[in-house]
Amino acid sequence: MLGGLFNTRSRGNGAGGPQSVSTTYTANHTVLLLQVGQTLIMNSVSDRVFTMCSVAAANIGVWFEFCNINTGKITIDAADSDIIVDSAAGATIYCDDDYIATIILKLVSATRWLSFGATGTWTTT
Repeated sequence: MLGGLFNTRSRGNGAGGPQSVSTTYTANHTVLLLQVGQTLIMNSVSDRVFTMCSVAAANIGVWFEFCNINTGKITIDAADSDIIVDSAAGATIYCDDDYIATIILKLVSATRWLSFGATGTWTTT
């Protein structure tokens, strides 16, 4: 563990398969655009927040996967005036479910993130 995070990199099956990257955090984290396509995992008994990065129309199609593997509530906070699923502009989506919260968010317009798969009960604000 270094600075509240773990980093795990796994390569495909050795036959040139895709590389997947996951990083585990124990504190709040601001998502970086260079983390596109990664699995961001929260491991905390306290409530924690992932703050989304600023995006633009050129970023349409990027996605992030978020997971919670402990008992703290996980919140994803939209950057700028972005909308997550059906949240208010610049608001949040959160899940209070212990251990089972996962969501994949994909940017479908310059200011809108939609869910392309989730476990747990997610609530927008």
